[in-house]
Amino acid sequence: MSERVDFLYNTSFVSMPTTGTAIYSGYAGLTAATERLQTALIGDVVIQANFGTGVINGSINNFEGGTDPDQAVTYEGSLDLSGEIGQTQPNDFDATFVGTLMGEGQELYAYGQLDGEFHGTGAAAVMATSDASSGVAIGGEMVDMNLSIVAE
Repeated sequence: MSERVDFLYNTSFVSMPTTGTAIYSGYAGLTAATERLQTALIGDVVIQANFGTGVINGSINNFEGGTDPDQAVTYEGSLDLSGEIGQTQPNDFDATFVGTLMGEGQELYAYGQLDGEFHGTGAAAVMATSDASSGVAIGGEMVDMNLSIVAE
């Protein structure tokens, strides 16, 4: 899905919907590292866009992965997304995310900002990545993280 959506051009300004809603389903990848370990997770994302009001929201859950690349573990919890469409350009969106995930005996509190773009004709898909202000607390230790989503 990532290659397919990445292949789509950014939705042109004139092709951006100004009314109606869309629901996007896809995947999210989260990575974070302490001095001792690296955590890599993949989860399911659902995003709802209301083009009439300019509001975007959603959630990421069903995370799997962990600190051992050979043994995936389920992480309980979710990250909630909320934001606005067209803050900088008509075909972009900004959203905050926040939530707590539990797995492998560790608690991850993730927060930050996603910078996203609509792709394809009529905003057929979305891609977004976290910005530098995003972070995660793993067992109370604050570390940098990356969150990427792709959905259609």
